[in-house]
Amino acid sequence: MTVSVHDIHKVLRARHPAPAWVYFAEMRTRTGFAGSFDTHYLDGFAMGCWESTKFKRVGYEIKVSRSDWMNELRNPMKRQLAMFLTHEFWFACAPGVIKPTAITEDRWYGDSRSPDWTCFDRIGDV
Repeated sequence: MTVSVHDIHKVLRARHPAPAWVYFAEMRTRTGFAGSFDTHYLDGFAMGCWESTKFKRVGYEIKVSRSDWMNELRNPMKRQLAMFLTHEFWFACAPGVIKPTAITEDRWYGDSRSPDWTCFDRIGDV
């Protein structure tokens, strides 16, 4: 089964349930119109709305293809703004996008509600 970006957004939205959280897919990082050259988006963004969530901001970069992952590695500055704007930043990837040998047990988080994707908090060897 192929995992789509939409599938991953559904799982991320379930991971951050309302009303304690708000979740946005493809969220712009700025307001107004700055032209297309300066427009940045977070693939997924969740913000805690209650004190019990510590008002945490969580960013997600979604990868469903190996080539997209390899482009990410070639351009690490792309995620710097997302890391600046959030308390946590994760990669949410479809199966096979990142080689299993690149992730050690202390470097991955898998959501048991959906075994078809995994979030990674740090990048190991590709």
